[in-house]
Amino acid sequence: MGVAILKTVLAPAADFDLTDLATVKDELNIPSTDTSNDTWLARAISQVSAIISRYCNRVFLPELLLETQYIEQDAYPNQTPGGIAPLQLSRWPILNLVSVAQVTSINTTQALIQGTDFAADFDKGQLIRLNPFTGVAVVWEAFPTIIKYSAGYGAVAAENQTVPATPGPYTVTVDDAATFSFDGGVTYANGTAFTAVSGTPATAGEYSVAMATGIYTFNAADQGASIVIDYGYSDIPDDLIDAVLRVVTQRFKQKDRDPMLMSINQPGVGEKRWWVGTTAGQNGALPPEITGLLDGVYRVPVIG
Repeated sequence: MGVAILKTVLAPAADFDLTDLATVKDELNIPSTDTSNDTWLARAISQVSAIISRYCNRVFLPELLLETQYIEQDAYPNQTPGGIAPLQLSRWPILNLVSVAQVTSINTTQALIQGTDFAADFDKGQLIRLNPFTGVAVVWEAFPTIIKYSAGYGAVAAENQTVPATPGPYTVTVDDAATFSFDGGVTYANGTAFTAVSGTPATAGEYSVAMATGIYTFNAADQGASIVIDYGYSDIPDDLIDAVLRVVTQRFKQKDRDPMLMSINQPGVGEKRWWVGTTAGQNGALPPEITGLLDGVYRVPVIG
């Protein structure tokens, strides 16, 4: 079953680092009070995280997405090739399925119910179409299917909070602020939605969020209001963190020497030998021990 995918990131991740500065400094036995290498280490974490993400062809941090899948048709309308192939979402693992709907005609959609109209494999990011009368897996109809969902390594929260009263500040720090990934919106307890703004909230019903700290700011007119904050936070697997730590450690140890120098012979004014290109056994930016951690588990193969 062929599928074309149109994807929009509704709420991007705060950053895409796969580990944090404190973890790297602990790995390198650098005291927390020693900040002399913090700028270099922070840059290296972001660089290595980006390299691993590109190598695996994936975004690992939780984000909120809207995805339309256009399912392949046969020669006449509303037909699909044989088989019971699931819809493969572009991101996984799924954290939350907000909604799934089919476009049955122009400007007309039909909401699908999980457990009745489809089943979901959250770990693999797959949706399986079900016959709602028998529960049997069937072929997906050739209707555009719109999926709103969050995905990545972590979790989502719907956190009940209260906006502080006078004299303020009118801020709320969410429980998982340390690993905050994306903002899913704020509502009053009755379900009425707030409006997100980039600056200081100017009136009731507005909020802003500092993505780096997970701190939400509200207007004084909302003091004492009961609210619900929806957000996602990260929980990166240990082996992915290990991959980042190994590469950052290697780069840190090579800071004061030529990483391409193979050997040096001092007597008689010596001899120096360098690697040309990547080091032995390496194909690309990552050494074999790192690609071994990623292949078969996290890497999405490119089919050309």
